[in-house]
Formats: sequence, C-alpha cells, structure tokens
Amino acid sequence: MKKIFISLLVFVLCMLSTISFANDINFKDPKSLVNGFIYDYYNWNKNSLRSLEGENYFSPEKEYSNLLMKYCFPEKVGRNGSIYGQYPLHYPEGEKIMSSRIKRNTAIVVTKVPSRFSETDDDVDIFEYQLFYKNNRWFINEVFSIDKTGKKTRTL
Repeated sequence: MKKIFISLLVFVLCMLSTISFANDINFKDPKSLVNGFIYDYYNWNKNSLRSLEGENYFSPEKEYSNLLMKYCFPEKVGRNGSIYGQYPLHYPEGEKIMSSRIKRNTAIVVTKVPSRFSETDDDVDIFEYQLFYKNNRWFINEVFSIDKTGKKTRTL
C-alpha cells in the first residue's frame, strides 16, 4: 500500500511540474491578458514537445483546450486544433506589445517578435490579437499573423 501511495504521489508531482500557467494575469486589462497568453502558449508548446520524447505525462490536445478555455470565450475552444513545434509562434522573451487600443467592448493588441528565420535583425513577425469584453473580463477572439503586405492569416 505504501509503494502505491508513493508511486501515486510521484506521478501527481510530475504532472504538476509539467503544467505551468501564468499566475498574475489581470483579465480586465487586454495587455496583461495577451502577455499571459504568450507565456502560457510558450509553456504549452514546450511541454508538448517534451511529451513526444516521453519525458512527461502531458496531453497536448487536452492542455491546448485548457489553454483556450482560460483565454477564449467557451464557443471558441478547440476551433483550429493544437499545432506545436520546435519554433513556437509566441514566446515571452521575444514577443513584445507594440500597441494596444480599446474601443468600447473590443480591443486590438499588436505584438512583434524578431523573426527566427531571417538573416537580418530588421525582420519581425507581427501578430494582432482581437479581444472582446464580456462578463467583466477580456477574452481573445482571434489571433492573426500579419505579413509584410498587410495580409492577415488566422493563427488561433
């Protein structure tokens, strides 16, 4: 019985150590929400890659749904599926907020991140987070990648 308890305790501690979400998020501030999403998305991507190596008991699809439930309104959860890779779209050390504007119950937060596939420091990837305010908090409605011509591609 003692062996089972210890095994279960080790399993639970391993699970808790693999799931790391941003804690200090102000859901009433669009910039704070976006920064929290960037942090949590990066950690989700990192843990998803580790799960491929068999290093943890992390379920990428389940945790992606949890990530979306935290930041998006329930109708949006799981819409585009979970895609992860060696180079995550969003990472906290590189992605910075360029602008934020609120108009009534909608907000747009634009971020930039140095392109990891470019030969110059001038190349950046631009993301536009579209948010809406409901039930006393902000939710992410859409996230777009914006190319150099201004064309938007949905990423969430």
